Amino acid sequence: PDISWKGREVVGATYQGDIELDLPKGRCGTDVDATVTLTYRLGDDPVTVSTGPADDIYDAIGLIADRDCAQTMLTTAADVTIGAPTVDGEGLDSVLRLPVTMAPTGEVSGVRFAGFESTVLFRQTADSPADVSVPLDAGDPTTTQVLSVVPTRCDPHALAEDKVGTLFGVRVRATGLADDAEFYLPLTQTQRTALHDFFGTHCGFS
Repeated sequence: PDISWKGREVVGATYQGDIELDLPKGRCGTDVDATVTLTYRLGDDPVTVSTGPADDIYDAIGLIADRDCAQTMLTTAADVTIGAPTVDGEGLDSVLRLPVTMAPTGEVSGVRFAGFESTVLFRQTADSPADVSVPLDAGDPTTTQVLSVVPTRCDPHALAEDKVGTLFGVRVRATGLADDAEFYLPLTQTQRTALHDFFGTHCGFS
């Protein structure tokens, strides 16, 4: 699909310019095949239109495509339901648990749930599935994997400035998928708020 950006960006001599775009959902594959068309003016020269390949020099687009592919693979293989978070224990002994249920659909085979990733704000406890291989083929049972976390450290500044602390990676393994492919667990705002509230009560900030 085509995406476009409209605006004015002045780029000084010898400098680089950045344009932020909302990318469409990536497809599974091995190569990035994209072109970019720029309409621009150099000084007082006439307007110029240039089209060329969109080189992925930092492999950023490739990583996003792998993330989208991993999510497509898992959600095709299983219906995923994220339950309400609960808290066991009190204070520094408390643990937040978030159940994630995966019911195989039978639509594809060879897809495995391989575990969750911790974040800069939360680390998984020993009983959280960080390195597993759960099959999601036709006939496999529905599985509920419980993400169990505690704050990485009780730092009020980290909580106040958090932007990515609730982006928990979901590891996926499947044929044709990169070995490190994962996507972010799609939490609701209510679930994210519960995580931030838990950080405060666990650490004694509230």
